[in-house]
Amino acid sequence: MTFEDFVKKELVFIKNYVKDAPHSLFVAFKREFEGLSEDKVRDKQFELFELYLNSIDKNSLMTELSLEGRASLILKPSSFRIYSDGVVVITTRGGAKLVGEIELFGRNKREILNNIADWMYVEVTHSEQIIEEYGKDACLIELVDPLKGYTNEDDAKRILDEYDLTPLEILIAGLGIKPTNETLRLFAPRILSLFSYQDRPIHVMQFTNVETGKTEFGTRLEFIFSWTFYSEFPSVAELIYDGRTGSAGAVFTSQGIVIDEMDKVSKSKFLESYQPLNTGLENGLWRRGVSSHGRRLEVYRRVPFLVFGNCNQGNDVVDTRLYDNTRQISKEIIESAISRTRDDDRMVNVYSFLDRFAICDVYSKYVPITEYLITNDHGAIGVLPDSIYRGLVAVIQQRIPTEYVESSEECKGRKRRHAEAVYNVMRVLLDTDLDVDIVRQVVAGNRDFGALFDSVSIESKTQTKDEEIEYEDIGFDLEAIQ
Repeated sequence: MTFEDFVKKELVFIKNYVKDAPHSLFVAFKREFEGLSEDKVRDKQFELFELYLNSIDKNSLMTELSLEGRASLILKPSSFRIYSDGVVVITTRGGAKLVGEIELFGRNKREILNNIADWMYVEVTHSEQIIEEYGKDACLIELVDPLKGYTNEDDAKRILDEYDLTPLEILIAGLGIKPTNETLRLFAPRILSLFSYQDRPIHVMQFTNVETGKTEFGTRLEFIFSWTFYSEFPSVAELIYDGRTGSAGAVFTSQGIVIDEMDKVSKSKFLESYQPLNTGLENGLWRRGVSSHGRRLEVYRRVPFLVFGNCNQGNDVVDTRLYDNTRQISKEIIESAISRTRDDDRMVNVYSFLDRFAICDVYSKYVPITEYLITNDHGAIGVLPDSIYRGLVAVIQQRIPTEYVESSEECKGRKRRHAEAVYNVMRVLLDTDLDVDIVRQVVAGNRDFGALFDSVSIESKTQTKDEEIEYEDIGFDLEAIQ
């Protein structure tokens, strides 16, 4: 079946009525709108957004607590700490502290840790005792309802088998984006980071032009896969471990990390995270030194990283193409950012950091993603349900082969391992064999990522961004995150 059939039969169209809310929030909770009129859908979206806003805006939460004495939130913890007396302290993205008994989060150790590291619905109340012990930004947890998403592998297998589309095209269309030649090239490196190879994550760095959907992609991963998206380079306390409070950071509360604005990173922040990031990215071992609590953190956890930045906002190094190698261009972009922030005199080896990434991609073509959205006559964006998207990634992961890739003069050691991962995953995503020499050149940075498509004459079977398709308005046929 064709792309048009896929759009009409598989996508659900969800219109965003709340200007400041991420579209991914309403995709995740789409069953909440089932059978409702347009006015009721709008009201329900505002209600959901208020719950989400309480988790990312501390003032919103504290205002509701001061007026009502209680509040509700939808959140994924930013960090957490568990005390030996059974008290759990969760920190929201907005900086509020939610304090509750450990029994609220599960029945055993595995269930508790899994629930704390995922989305949840929480009800809290004002408590003078909690404020006295944990500070004015703290409140008492009364109810926790885990929101772990269902994975629908059955429909995922059916979709992969039924349609005349590559797995990569299906995954891109599932995000609400027309899989044209431009979007295939833009999104393929991003999609690559959703997969692992021989139990190792595939880290990707990508510098693009503006308006290419980096923020929306990162936010969608937060809701689908419980990743954490940072709109700027985070502190080491946010990312790994806060030595002042003893709280575990995002690498322990997330299934993956997306970091934007790498082209604007400050030298002090980069140096602070440099050594623990290098170790963690390479072998999954996250270390922090002795804290004010007398603890040393050393925990093993493999987490994929997807790092974004802009390359076409007056960056002379990229615009004038002083270098042909994408790894060298990436290095120059980061070093240019660091040199603009004269906040530290220490030296830093950017190349060692980049060596942890399987792909360092630079794509300067202007691809305004809003012109490639799959929409209906009412302006609603068509996407795959989160449960099916999770199923697609799970099924594709199972189909990845493990063919060994030999080293070459330009692709040795760690890069050879990266080339093997990229080669095997991209073969499945493109549903075709690849020239292994070109894969090695792409990983080494000597060829553009688009060379993978050129080598096998891959061309999207869908329409261009300007061609219109009449989409059936299937309304809000929605499915809850649970």
